[in-house]
Amino acid sequence: MPAFPDPESTDEAVYRVLEAVPPGRVTSYGAVAELLGLSTPRRPAAAMRRAPDGLPWWRMIRADGTLPPVLLARARERWEDEGTPHGALGAQASARWEPTPAEVGTVLARVEELRAHPS
Repeated sequence: MPAFPDPESTDEAVYRVLEAVPPGRVTSYGAVAELLGLSTPRRPAAAMRRAPDGLPWWRMIRADGTLPPVLLARARERWEDEGTPHGALGAQASARWEPTPAEVGTVLARVEELRAHPS
């Protein structure tokens, strides 16, 4: 998979993946990095620090299901609203989004637009 033309396009690709995660489900920084062909989960994490308002940030978690403590209480409220399986420390494994091949195809098609037409 070719690289993104600029950092802003990479961020936007991360956001497009996150927008595809259904309510009640979560994904990890590593899963997003793998889907996008990024070398490290740190890249999606960096994008999330610049995430625009309205993005469902509570659907992106660490590999162990947790979030930084500063976000956990706010995420729990969102998880309750969406029916996301979670415990005291974070989202449960059963909440993981396992996209179907069709969902992966749809997300990657949206991401390819960024490679073809960077902003």
